[in-house]
Amino acid sequence: MKNAKIKTSRLGEWLLKHIIKYEDDFSIEADFDEEFCQITNERGKWFALGWYWRQIIISLPYFIRDSLYWRLIMFFNYFKTAFRNLLRSKGFSFINISGLAIGMSVGILILLYIYTELTYDRCHKKSDNIYRIAAKLQAADRELEIPSQAAPLAPALIELYPEVINAARLRECDDKIISYKENLFEETNIFYADPGVMDIFTITVVKGDPETFLTVPFSLVITEEMAVKYFGFDDPIGKILRWNDEYDYNITGVVKKLPYNSHLKFNMLASLSTLNSIGEAYEQLDQWLGFNFLTYIELQEGVPTEGLGEKYTNLVISHTEEMLKQMNVQFDLYLQPLRSIHLHSHLMGEIEASGNPAMLRLYTTVAIFIILIACINFMNLTTARSSRRAKEVGMRKVLGAYKKQLIGQYLGESLLLSLISIFFAVILVVLLLPSFNNLIGKELSFQPFRDWPVSLGLILLTLIIGLVAGMYPAFFLTSFRPINSLKEYSSSRGRGHKWFRDILVSLQYVISIVLVICTWIIYNQLNFVKNYNLGFNKERVAVIPLLGQAEQQYELLKSQVLQMPGVESAAVSSMVPGIGMNETRFTFEGSQEEENRVLSLLEIDEDYLETMNIPVISGRNFSRDYPSDKKGSFLINETLCKELGWKDPIGKRIFMTEIDNGELVEVPYSVVGVVRDFHFESLHTPIRAQVIRMINEIGYLSVKLKPETIVETLEKIEDKWTEIEPTRPFSYSFLDDSFDRHYRTELRLGQIFIAFTIIAILIACLGLFGLTSFSVEQKTKEIGIRKVLGATVNSIIVLLSKEFIKWVILANIIAWPIAYYAMSTWLRHFAYRVSVDAWIFFISGLLALFIALITINLQAIKAAYSNPVDAIKYE
Repeated sequence: MKNAKIKTSRLGEWLLKHIIKYEDDFSIEADFDEEFCQITNERGKWFALGWYWRQIIISLPYFIRDSLYWRLIMFFNYFKTAFRNLLRSKGFSFINISGLAIGMSVGILILLYIYTELTYDRCHKKSDNIYRIAAKLQAADRELEIPSQAAPLAPALIELYPEVINAARLRECDDKIISYKENLFEETNIFYADPGVMDIFTITVVKGDPETFLTVPFSLVITEEMAVKYFGFDDPIGKILRWNDEYDYNITGVVKKLPYNSHLKFNMLASLSTLNSIGEAYEQLDQWLGFNFLTYIELQEGVPTEGLGEKYTNLVISHTEEMLKQMNVQFDLYLQPLRSIHLHSHLMGEIEASGNPAMLRLYTTVAIFIILIACINFMNLTTARSSRRAKEVGMRKVLGAYKKQLIGQYLGESLLLSLISIFFAVILVVLLLPSFNNLIGKELSFQPFRDWPVSLGLILLTLIIGLVAGMYPAFFLTSFRPINSLKEYSSSRGRGHKWFRDILVSLQYVISIVLVICTWIIYNQLNFVKNYNLGFNKERVAVIPLLGQAEQQYELLKSQVLQMPGVESAAVSSMVPGIGMNETRFTFEGSQEEENRVLSLLEIDEDYLETMNIPVISGRNFSRDYPSDKKGSFLINETLCKELGWKDPIGKRIFMTEIDNGELVEVPYSVVGVVRDFHFESLHTPIRAQVIRMINEIGYLSVKLKPETIVETLEKIEDKWTEIEPTRPFSYSFLDDSFDRHYRTELRLGQIFIAFTIIAILIACLGLFGLTSFSVEQKTKEIGIRKVLGATVNSIIVLLSKEFIKWVILANIIAWPIAYYAMSTWLRHFAYRVSVDAWIFFISGLLALFIALITINLQAIKAAYSNPVDAIKYE
């Protein structure tokens, strides 16, 4: 025996214990301890420790060799067993693999979407130090936030503040007609930009010298796609592009298009200094009063941003203090980190639609639910078929297998299924990605072998699903006692855990029913907003943007359009509902001078109200018979009349703030009429107070078309357009389409919910079909005996159906309050919304019950009509 006072190395004992096989560890450890004690007594402890460690080190190579060899042997044995089990139960293997593959494909698509959204603007190497300067404005009773600043701010920051390494301004252009020889295109995503853009952002240069990009007026940088579009394979450097048939721009550089997940995307960059030659007064680069230029700065690394916004605000105020006081405008500047702009910046005038963190959470939740349904299928079917493998477990335990080995085997089988499923899931993703991109309005790409985060995500998804799906079946199967497993198995063990499977079935249908209800209510709301009375008639109204010569000769174009037999009426306005809104400051008769409000301003001609079917409920419309209407008359809407408390508004005066020779003046207008409220914005917001005056700023021609000849009439309008403005292509949109764009997010949400609902129901039905098949298999003899004793087909179908139907009913009871809470929260985003009616929940529950019954009866009817003699003989 080992002397208690003589102790070997603890680390050595630990290594020895793990090197030696479990069944030999007692005798070998005892021999080592005895030898160690003997050598210690004869030659000393240090010599004994050397001998002890030498024996361990000598044993390690043999241990590693034997361990790897036997582990490989066991791995191939487990793989062979798992593969045989898959082939032995082809139907259940198909259900498991297909369910997991569908769930995984949804998970991968959502992973791609989330990865793209979260990595926005990380393509720029300096993104950690790049900021955009935004402003929070308080004008009268309106507060708004914008991403644009005054033109002189950027160069002043570089000059005055050492923490600013670089700064750049951008101003988005209106759509431009670009021509080269016979090529003529209407282009978008064009910006005027400072040369500093090339230093701040990571833009890959293809041709040209980046040191000279955008340094002189009328210079242009284009993307590779634009170069091929206009010049084919010719060298574009030094070529001239003509803009709007007015100005010539010299191409000085070609760059690669920025990635999709950059919030700044452009097709062309023109030198910002060009604006001093062609821009309006408010676009001049020395004007401190204005918010027209996106301003990006690069700060020195490690510079704290706290307090910088206040410092930069004071700089602007020092140049604009008097004018701001006259306008009664207050503002504060603050810095937006580049990486946070896409998801967390929802300012007025963003250069692209911002992301939505709530949508990210929603998509993630739905994807987790669908993957969970697929995992539930696996757990249900594996535990339900536990009787088939009970004797296998018993024999393995009798022959010396440990529980951890069995758990490892069954988890390995689950991971094998997960690996096979991920293969088919990747194929599904490749096939479905174009449709998914159309569904969510994105440009996701799937390149798992190039993008290591996506590859890592696929590996983690495979492991997580394999472990989650296989965890419960592995511990459940390995918990069988050998003596019970080797006895005649009556499935009582499986039935003992049947309640767990039933709960999982209920959970599947809870998720499916919630998705059905949410989809139904979303589409009810979308149908409601599309058919809601907006206060004007948007049907068959073609909206034509007036540009170039068409803007200057709008009266001629309108008169010629009105002569066409397919036109009911036509009118000109500054803006149209659903497309945009102008705002300015007003004061009102009877109020204090400092009491002013910022209201929306619409400019129209005399025919606009008639064309849009907007009634005048008090006073009169604008009229050519009253020349004073052109400069001195207003219409107001009902909401403004009520807010001002005017019982008799006709003749009341409203003062509009205008700029005259650089000075702010209050111009008086007289109210000549009140129009019925109409929605100029989407139904997300309530109707706001509005002022209407005679046309001053030309924007759009609205044409009410007769239903019989819409196509022919539009062709005739295009011919007239070409006569007046041959250098610009004719374009139009229908007012109802323009207005419906406000609900694009909700429409996509509804389409996504439909897709996910179908997938969730499909996976749930696969699992229910598998469980029903197994239940029928278990009750084969019982069904045969019942039929011999006179049971009818209907009674057998009811017998097989009722155990599942009660859990689907329970799922409804759980799902209804969840769906009600979710949809009530979502509907709060609309100022005008549908009610959440009880019948939607009832019908959705019946639909889920009907789908479950069809799935169950596919197997139940087959069993009920089977030959009872064959059933009684069934083993």
